[in-house]
Amino acid sequence: MGTTYNEHFRELFTTAVDQLAGSPQQSLLKQFCVHKAEQGEVIYLDGINASDAVTKTAMGSAKTREKFAAIEAPDVDDVIDLKTPFHKVNRQRTLLSGVLLEWGHAINDEKKIGEMIDPTNPILLAGMSTFWTGEDELILAALAAATVTRGRNSGNTSAIAFPAGQKLEIDGSDTDNISVEAFGDIQEIFRVNYVKAEPIVLVVSPWFAKTLKKTSKTEVTSKDFVDSGRFFETGEIPRINGIAVIEHPLLQVTAGETEYAYAWTPNGITLNQFKAMEKQMAIDPGMRFELVTYVSEWLNAARVDDLRVVQITVTKSGS
Repeated sequence: MGTTYNEHFRELFTTAVDQLAGSPQQSLLKQFCVHKAEQGEVIYLDGINASDAVTKTAMGSAKTREKFAAIEAPDVDDVIDLKTPFHKVNRQRTLLSGVLLEWGHAINDEKKIGEMIDPTNPILLAGMSTFWTGEDELILAALAAATVTRGRNSGNTSAIAFPAGQKLEIDGSDTDNISVEAFGDIQEIFRVNYVKAEPIVLVVSPWFAKTLKKTSKTEVTSKDFVDSGRFFETGEIPRINGIAVIEHPLLQVTAGETEYAYAWTPNGITLNQFKAMEKQMAIDPGMRFELVTYVSEWLNAARVDDLRVVQITVTKSGS
């Protein structure tokens, strides 16, 4: 193929990948994370505790400009009191390194090039869906992490264990316990942590969702769960007792074992794109001059505030 011919199909391939990358079939979980694009092999994500965000000070004891003006001979401390009236928050820095997601497809017949320039083609669609799955796996891993590495710099870090108070256990062997009452327990944990006026998202397994609908009778139906089609088309986010619930197949395990669910607010999880998604199409001499397409994405997710995440263990043995 000539250079112009190559460039033409490269552009069509890039357009198709970009179209699918932003399609309604993309990852739903990443819509409920903070997004950053910090570059580097290793980065730090800064965050503060929810309860550190604001303080209340009675005006009678506050340092005001009027009080400063009334001081006949103000000293340096008086000046500093006036200029620094703000509460000092404890910033926590979370260490994060990237993960490379890759997918490629070789075309041995130029006639099949249409497979990789058509966003509706099953092969390209299947290839791009592996990225959506990979992104969800990274987000779920961040939610489930037992420890998170935090510190001021690369020479001063430590593994911070997930707080025991952020864990919720549900006895799923008695399916009556899979009910909307558990949602109240989740909200109480966030309330105690001073997490207010933030949307709460809960991701559960298909088994959990099915059991919840069964035990709740007509109180909870499939329409009460966040659906990617409705979300991307209309922005609709249905809620069950104030919590947006997503059913996700990656959380499904075999019968009789332990399952997990995770609740969080978007400010608790950060998804960082270390490098923009790359799209390449070229002839590879090492593969008998086959036309090779390649897509890669370098990103990862981290829990930046443990108090904005709840890890839920569901023991379903015998259910």
